[in-house]
Amino acid sequence: FEQVIFMDPGVAFGTGNHPTTRLSAQALEMVMQGGETVLDVGTGTGILSFIASVFGAKEVLGMDFDPQAVNAAINNLNAQKNNEMINQLIDAQKIRFIENDLLKGIDQTADVIVANILPHILVDLFSDAHKLLNDNGYLILGGILNEKASFIEEGIETHNFEIYQKTQMREWVNYIVVKGDMD
Repeated sequence: FEQVIFMDPGVAFGTGNHPTTRLSAQALEMVMQGGETVLDVGTGTGILSFIASVFGAKEVLGMDFDPQAVNAAINNLNAQKNNEMINQLIDAQKIRFIENDLLKGIDQTADVIVANILPHILVDLFSDAHKLLNDNGYLILGGILNEKASFIEEGIETHNFEIYQKTQMREWVNYIVVKGDMD
C-alpha cells in the first residue's frame, strides 16, 4: 500500500531521497509488524518517524541534538493532516519530537531504535541503545559510508549486538542489529 508523507526539510536533513534514508526506510519496512514503540535518534525532519508511523508504530519518539531539526520535525508533523495513520498517533499524543543528545537520559524502552547519523556518533549510542532495546528488538544503523563499515562492525560486536542484516546502496551501508546472546 502507498502512504503519502509531506516533507519540508527546512534546514534539517531528511527528504527521503538520500540512500541512507532509503536504506533505513527499507529496514523499518522489514522489521516492523505493527504495534512497536520506536525511537528515532537524530530525527532531522522526522522522515523516519513518519515512515515508522505508517508501518504501524504504536508510539514514536523522535529526537535530535539540533533545535532547528526538532522544529522542522514538528512543522512536518503538522503537515501530516491527510495521513490517517499518523493522525491517529497525533490524536493519541503518541508521536512527539524532542531536543536530546542521542539517547542520554531517555528511559523509554523500544522495540525499534533507528539512527541514521554519522558513524563516529553512532558508536556513542550503542551502550544506551542496548539498555533501551527490548529483547527481540531491532537497532537500525544508517549514515555509514563503506569505508566506515568495519569501524561500525567493531562497535556492534563490542557492545554485544549481532548483525541481523547488512544492506548497501551505492557507497552507503545500513545495518539491522539485534542484541547478542547474554551468555
